[in-house]
Amino acid sequence: MKLFTVAAGLVGWSVTVLAGQTTLVETGTATKAAEYVKLSVQVQSRCYKTAKEARSANDTVVNEVYAVMEKYITEKTEDMFEDPISTDGGGSDRQDEVYYERNANGGNEPKIACRKGWRTNKSVVFKLVDFEELGAVQEAVLDIVDKAPFDEKLGNPQTYASWGTPQPSLTDASWEELDRQVLKDAVRRAKKKLAVLVEEAGIEEPIKLVKAEPVASPYGGGNVYAASKMRAMSDGAESAGGGDEATYKFRSISAQGQYSLTFSYEGGELKISSSGVEVE
Repeated sequence: MKLFTVAAGLVGWSVTVLAGQTTLVETGTATKAAEYVKLSVQVQSRCYKTAKEARSANDTVVNEVYAVMEKYITEKTEDMFEDPISTDGGGSDRQDEVYYERNANGGNEPKIACRKGWRTNKSVVFKLVDFEELGAVQEAVLDIVDKAPFDEKLGNPQTYASWGTPQPSLTDASWEELDRQVLKDAVRRAKKKLAVLVEEAGIEEPIKLVKAEPVASPYGGGNVYAASKMRAMSDGAESAGGGDEATYKFRSISAQGQYSLTFSYEGGELKISSSGVEVE
């Protein structure tokens, strides 16, 4: 049914509005407290003479990281996740390792650290449920990270680890519930707009939602995207490594999604006002 406009000059007229449908594109939002934090450690081994040497050196560090994380598995962790710790990667490949030096012209000039050395990469991911232990886990992992000394002879074999940014997250069931809450909020917002149509055009209740389709999101990863911010604050407590453990404060995960919502309604009589009314 096409959109038509009743001109302002037709004050006093009335028009019959047929039963039909109208579609609105509306955005919904919802929030939920994070249920766990995803911790990741990348372990890289490079410039080894053989693939076995690279893999063995890599496995040694990975096992150290795994042992640290394993200490923080609780009953709640096991109830929430079948595999709270996972590893990925482990393939071996041979390649030139490149680094960059500043040249006389102020640009970055590539240099070869080693030619066709063997490289192995692995990642370890841990789903930590007890947020209060995050600072302790971080300190223990950083102790492992710091064990890899800087080698000025860049061509020598070396294995080192890096600590990724902690990512607050939700279980799959909670993501699904958050998605439903986003849709409910979008419908609620759309109904507020439809209330104007009911009042001005005499549309008869009930107005029913007959179709809800997600609109492609530019953020990727599906219709609903989410974000959560965190901040680290020193709590003044001395850690085992002699530094201050960080206390992390997580904001709730905020999700947003956009939907095309189609509503059906009964007919009514349109009362024309001096401002004019648009009805679909």
